[in-house]
Amino acid sequence: MLQTGFEVDRYVVEEKLGEGGMAVVYRVRHSTLGTRHALKVLSLTSRDVKERLIQEGRVQATLRHPNIVAVTDVLDVDGAPGLLMEFIQGPALDHWLYNYQPSIEEALTVFRGIVAGVGHAHSKGLIHRDLKPANVLLHVDDRGVRAKVTDFGLAKLTESPNLKRTRTGTTMGTPAYMAPEQIRDASTVDRRADLYSLGVILYELVCGQTPFRDDDIIELFAKVAAGEYPHPRELRPDLPNAVVDCIEALVEVNRDFRVSDCAAIIQILDGADKNVFTQPLDLAKDQELPPPSPLLDPGDTLIRPQTAAASAARMWVQPIATPAPAADRLGSLAPRAAGDVVSGPQDSALDFSTRLNDRTSELPVRERRSLTGVVVLVSGVLVAFLLVVIGLMGIALLFNLGTGDPRSGTPGPIQVEQPEPTVPEPVVPEPTVDPEPVVDPEPIAPEPVEPEPVKPAPVKPTKPAPVKPAPVKPTPVPSPTPAPTPRGSPTATATFSWVTTKGLIRVVLVDDETGVHYGSGELMEPKRYSILVDTPERTNGGAGAVTLRPNSNVELDCNLVAFKCKPR
Repeated sequence: MLQTGFEVDRYVVEEKLGEGGMAVVYRVRHSTLGTRHALKVLSLTSRDVKERLIQEGRVQATLRHPNIVAVTDVLDVDGAPGLLMEFIQGPALDHWLYNYQPSIEEALTVFRGIVAGVGHAHSKGLIHRDLKPANVLLHVDDRGVRAKVTDFGLAKLTESPNLKRTRTGTTMGTPAYMAPEQIRDASTVDRRADLYSLGVILYELVCGQTPFRDDDIIELFAKVAAGEYPHPRELRPDLPNAVVDCIEALVEVNRDFRVSDCAAIIQILDGADKNVFTQPLDLAKDQELPPPSPLLDPGDTLIRPQTAAASAARMWVQPIATPAPAADRLGSLAPRAAGDVVSGPQDSALDFSTRLNDRTSELPVRERRSLTGVVVLVSGVLVAFLLVVIGLMGIALLFNLGTGDPRSGTPGPIQVEQPEPTVPEPVVPEPTVDPEPVVDPEPIAPEPVEPEPVKPAPVKPTKPAPVKPAPVKPTPVPSPTPAPTPRGSPTATATFSWVTTKGLIRVVLVDDETGVHYGSGELMEPKRYSILVDTPERTNGGAGAVTLRPNSNVELDCNLVAFKCKPR
């Protein structure tokens, strides 16, 4: 993993943006021009995977379209290839959909942009083969929000037979978005597999969920093969007929009856009869599809900046500060300029809190909500503790306060000795009443006993009286505001490791709530995680699940035949 400040060629690493099964993406800055870019560095060292990443760079470098993330260079990063790409200011489509439900108009605007980018790639003879919301980024600028397709690592250059290296029977892609023929054999797919994935994305955009859902990967594949999914109007009754027709024409099990190019998608959305574009093509065996029709006008593909959809996407766009000099990063005590990003052992608590707040504001809504809940909970506990302490102090103070004459009802000065004179008062006059008879001292002895019950009687009721107006409640208690807890800080640490008896794989755990990936040996919160298995040829997000216990290490035993992992 590259550290902040590390130099790669002419670029300086500023921040880690994300990590997938095969690569890590960083934000880098050109050391001379100051321009920002994204650098995708391979995390696996297999030669096949390296070739695939270089192929991705070559493929995307040939594409120049406003709805495709541009690739400008391939760099060597300590022996591993890295793709230098356009830096996108905004979230991935899956994060945006998790935090925001777009209107039908907003969803179609985003979808038309995706179709335009994929249609341009198809016109160049390229098939993506892994279209999904995670591979669509939303670029936010002053003009609005625009969808951009990225990650052509699984693309197939159909015009070059030298690049057709996918072995027969191999499954490549993401199960919930894969066409039935792609599940059976990825080596035989054509651009209609991408169109099927576009249909699943459109369904998710307008309905809020994918059409095929199941925790068991075999059951999921069975539903895809049978075409069993809820009708779109069951989830969104107000869907226009054109949108329903487009979904049905795209999510078609038999690819011969599926829409065959992106130009037809736009025409169906604009009201054309879907039956015109779903007629089976008369192709001989091993005959390739005819070239796609040109996509002349996809319609509006830009979400306006004043809309709620643009505001939801703008949450991920934060001002990028210029890194501080090396002396400051090492903990210099010199004054720091406003906006400097400083990290070091001598940072003050205020600097740490400020950086943490800035970093927290970049997180998805669900992560910021969890951090806010922790802060509110801690603040509530501290306030409750202070109220209890003040209450106990008030009660202790009451025990030390004197009271006035209980018969007059007026409070007197604060004296502890005041109630004591009431005891000898009845004793003094009694010997003066009968001094002559000496025989009667016996009945005189019990007489002072009578005032003893009188003494506690007035004292006890006077004690609760000052409790009601006690100044404990109106006293303003400053509410401490603790520094926010960093994302992912475990209350009890847990780790995992994995073993396999065959092949080169990478196993990561996925936090179902946040979508964050964790590798072997990383510290994690004790909870349930989904298991994701990556190989050079296949990615399986349904490899099982594991629950990590506090202060423990779980070893996973992975079977590459079934693509499953389970704790030992």
